[in-house]
Parts: sequence; C-alpha cells; structure tokens
Amino acid sequence: WHPARWVWSLLATALQSERVLLFTHTRVTSVLDQGEHYKLETSRGTLRARHVINATESYSALLHPQLRGVLHAVQTQAAYGEGGPRSVKPDVGISSPTAWFSRHGDGVFFGSDGTRIGYKGAGRIKPSHFITKFMLGEIHRFFGRSKMHVTREWSCTAGFTDDEFPIVGPLDGKRQYIIAGMCGSG
Repeated sequence: WHPARWVWSLLATALQSERVLLFTHTRVTSVLDQGEHYKLETSRGTLRARHVINATESYSALLHPQLRGVLHAVQTQAAYGEGGPRSVKPDVGISSPTAWFSRHGDGVFFGSDGTRIGYKGAGRIKPSHFITKFMLGEIHRFFGRSKMHVTREWSCTAGFTDDEFPIVGPLDGKRQYIIAGMCGSG
C-alpha cells in the first residue's frame, strides 16, 4: 500500500466533482471551526468550506498544535551530478549511514539522510552546499575518484511520525480530515 498513490487517486476522483475545489501553492495560516463551516485564512485571502482535508505533510504541526510531538519535520536533501564513478549502477539505490546514491542517465543522483528539525522549520527549502560537498566525498570514498559536475540541488521537509506510519483520518471529529506523515511521499 502506497499512501501517496492512494491520496492522488482520491484527489483525481474528487476533482471530477464540480463541488470540489483544490487550492495549491496557497499557505493556510489558520483553520477556524465556525459550526457548519470552516473559515480558512490563506495567503490568497479567506475561504469558507464545509469540509477540509489537510494534506500539509511536515507543515501540519505548524497549522495544528496538537500534532507537535506526533508529526516531526525532517530536512532532506538531494542533488544530481553529471559524470561520476561508473561503478555506481543504474536502478540500484545504495546507501550508507550518511547518504544514498544511484546512477541516473549520464550522472549520479544522490542525497542525504533526514535530519529532524523543529516544527517551525517545516516548509523550508534551503539546500546546503556543505552537505552536497560532503556527499560527493562519500561517493568518491565508496566508488573511487571521478569527475562530477553538480547541476542541481534541492531540499524539502518531509513529515515523519515515530513509527513512520502516516496519520490518516478525522482531525476534529467533525468534517476536518488529515493525511500527513508520509515520509516525503505526500
């Protein structure tokens, strides 16, 4: 069972209805229960909804304080470098305690393990060149020295629970639901 695929299929089905609206790239700053409806304060203005589905991943604990200590934000990072050791095989993900590596096309896709950060850091996208250079050193240590040119770096914060199972279900016992803690698959 893949939680993210389940959510995507639910979303695709829901969006076939004219009564369902999806707002992406819109930061929600508060959800207020107003009886039969919810008032959502967002970066684009105020919305009113009868049902709310929180698919906010690591950001959930910022929006819902009761999730602090339950849902943890974890900073992860990845990069892609052209070239790299030919001993890194395609379609085989290899990891060490500090990084993971896989050949993709004419280069190597590599990334860091997750580092837990405070819930206020959720949503921060800030790749570290230091971590990228450290991972390049790990590639050379495990696979031998070779020429590599890093062409892309990115990072994200993923939501994790202690048992690494997602949180899925009603959030307030009414019409507000949550799906979070999908370890970066959300």
